[in-house]
Amino acid sequence: MAKFTDRLGREWDLSLDAYLISKVRKADGISLGSILGNKKSLLNLLYGDMDLLGQVVYAILESQMKTANIDEDEYLKGFDGPAVQRARDALAVAIANFSLPPQSATAASASLKKVMGATDEKTAEMITHETDKAILILNSNASN
Repeated sequence: MAKFTDRLGREWDLSLDAYLISKVRKADGISLGSILGNKKSLLNLLYGDMDLLGQVVYAILESQMKTANIDEDEYLKGFDGPAVQRARDALAVAIANFSLPPQSATAASASLKKVMGATDEKTAEMITHETDKAILILNSNASN
């Protein structure tokens, strides 16, 4: 399922249908129905532009917010870093579920999760490496 829980414990469903695909395209210029075929756009959505990710998730969840009588401010209070990651993961599953036949969607979702995990690990390694370099530079400048 393409569900996730926000920081406040509220469950949200990012499952897609033709209406939501059209709504996101009109609101954000993103064609979720064909984004699996464009790896660069997919990676940008899931990793590159957190504002865009937030806008897409918001557009999908807007009717659920209205049903739950939750305004934008209350909705946003439920999103911290881990909640955004859970939303990102659920959106990847939702895109695969909408775009592919069921067996392919299951395989694609597993592959996307694996790629996202590897990307997260690589990002952590790069941050650690850059931090270590900065510390070496600071230490060498301090000793001069």
